[in-house]
Amino acid sequence: MTSDPNHSDEDSWSESSASSSRSDIATSTMLGLPDGLITLPSDLSDPQVSHLGGRPSFLTGIKSVPNLKEASCPSCEQGMELLVQLYAPLEGTEDDRVVYVFGCARGGCQGEGGKGSVRAFTSVKRSGSSSTTQKLEEIDQARVKVGQLQLSDKTVDSAWTETSAYPAQYLETETEYLTKTKSSKAAEQTSLDAASAAASSGKKIVDEFDFTLKESGIPGLDETLERFLGRLNEEPEQVVRYDFGGNPLAYSSTSKLHQLLYQTPPLPTGTLGSTSGPKRKVFDPTRIPRCDRCGADRAFELQLTPGLLTILRVQEITNSSSLFPTGGESIEKSDTDKKNETDATEKEEEEARRRQAEVHKVLEKKDREVKTGMEWGTICVFSCVDGCGGEWGQEWVGVEWEE
Repeated sequence: MTSDPNHSDEDSWSESSASSSRSDIATSTMLGLPDGLITLPSDLSDPQVSHLGGRPSFLTGIKSVPNLKEASCPSCEQGMELLVQLYAPLEGTEDDRVVYVFGCARGGCQGEGGKGSVRAFTSVKRSGSSSTTQKLEEIDQARVKVGQLQLSDKTVDSAWTETSAYPAQYLETETEYLTKTKSSKAAEQTSLDAASAAASSGKKIVDEFDFTLKESGIPGLDETLERFLGRLNEEPEQVVRYDFGGNPLAYSSTSKLHQLLYQTPPLPTGTLGSTSGPKRKVFDPTRIPRCDRCGADRAFELQLTPGLLTILRVQEITNSSSLFPTGGESIEKSDTDKKNETDATEKEEEEARRRQAEVHKVLEKKDREVKTGMEWGTICVFSCVDGCGGEWGQEWVGVEWEE
């Protein structure tokens, strides 16, 4: 799932084919849509098959593999479920590359207080024999840390099959198209001039209101949220938006992430005084925290949309092992043995009921331990532009929480 880093999501557009009955705008964003449950074991274990939910599958041949603690929630210290696994090799390389996003569904870990309850990682398997590739491989090997154990593929698969997971679904991808609304030539030329200025400066600072989209019809909405809903309404089934080096679609103008990444642009040179009305903020990629491993820039890569919350439901989370395993004996038992087994079974059932009652009592007092579902507006993943994470590296995640 790749995109052209030189083609701006919102700075430029191209008309669709003449055979189309609509005049649509093709953006640089690739959309991910759910495409049915995965039932083939070969697809479940194939790292090149992008999917929603399920358990992570790792690139074959990698030497440093993640410990299960890598997918633990720092807030509650419990395991998180995989939300999305995306096969996303970067343009200009032949490296295999996968992005993993994990999230905690416990009620107490939602919101700004649940710091770290969403985590993202990239895994890269280098290919080729260039000097640059060899150098990166040396860096990768030097980055193997305690907790990232040298394990065989069989051991890795065995460990991760014990984790809880949502049902795995295929992820279909398609180019995003927007319906072009009627606008004056003057307004259109203004947008083109702004795009040209941004391109000449080498930066991709974009007005988040460059496109006029269909209104949601809900009065009193925050203008940023209005635009967010209008954009998603163009393809209601989208759950993933991918555009490496592009621009995230802001969810709320009041979120901490929006306040960090969107800034009020300076007045154009030669402008005197203040202009009428509030100034719209623009996305400023220089505000993204730099890579804490190598110091390079990070770029927006992908975001998850609220539609994913209707696909990944806590009621459908499953574990690999049952709380009460079943089994049987193949030999005939004596009446005494059967009576003893019956008594033992009754005691076990009574003990199980007692333990279950204790569990319910604890859960009632500790709501944060209950998986009540995720409550975010959007999740954005920002990755190192130099791909320094190697075989397993954590990337920066920004979350706009549901208010």
